Amino acid sequence: MKHAVGLAALVCALVTGGSAIAQPNAPGDIVARAHSQRLGWITTQGPDAAGRYAVAVDVSGIDPTTEAGWTRMARRAAHGVNELCDVAGAKTFVLGTRDAVRESCLDEGRNSALSQMQQARDAARRGVEVSSLGVSFGG
Repeated sequence: MKHAVGLAALVCALVTGGSAIAQPNAPGDIVARAHSQRLGWITTQGPDAAGRYAVAVDVSGIDPTTEAGWTRMARRAAHGVNELCDVAGAKTFVLGTRDAVRESCLDEGRNSALSQMQQARDAARRGVEVSSLGVSFGG
């Protein structure tokens, strides 16, 4: 039995495809369109109506009850959080400097991912497979 932990609405709403950019609607107006992008086992999406960005990380087939599975899931989650923060525009432009928005994005994302990883491990111990983790930021 597969069970998705995290942002169920995000996982249901995910679509494959590229990204759309802001386009002029009328003179002086810009209509921003959200993007959805899939890169291997990571799908980023956003911004939604509330200005939040999200990432879904596919963890199907990973057994988080083993050390190797936990490590693999943690690596995927960390990569997903980094992608989320990049898409959300929380990038550090000067190497070696700290950016408060990026730090906030990374902290929030890591905490959410760790919580979901622990839930996935608990579910796996009950015999329930978790297929994805979902993390969001912004708004």
